[in-house]
Amino acid sequence: MRLFAICMFCLCLFAACDGETPDFLADTPGAPFTISENHYRNALFTVAIPDGWSVITSAAEEPLAVFFLRGECEIISVSAVPTPPQLLNCHQTELQSVQNEITLPDGATVALYASALPATWREVEMTLAVVAASVSGADE
Repeated sequence: MRLFAICMFCLCLFAACDGETPDFLADTPGAPFTISENHYRNALFTVAIPDGWSVITSAAEEPLAVFFLRGECEIISVSAVPTPPQLLNCHQTELQSVQNEITLPDGATVALYASALPATWREVEMTLAVVAASVSGADE
């Protein structure tokens, strides 16, 4: 009998819960993106995530971008704007870098940027080629 009363109390308690999403969760800042099956997708582009690289997305108030990082001084970015990212933890002055642009079928332009120490540049450059080949429009 006591168990029945507890169950009924819990049922009444849960029935009184609001089933709507709170406003602060419905209005999250920034453009939506998804990460699934080693791919990053936003409203502008889709790109493969290189194996062994960390993924960092742009801040909500910034243009659409994704950054792939490995170590302190290796970065590959894919962005809606051609602005090279800042490496906050890299205190080396001799970095090699390259910047390219890809025009998507819908006419939008995506900027690619890579930077690394000379000792790891060849590997980063090869990874950038794989990333560049994987860039496609969001609807493709």
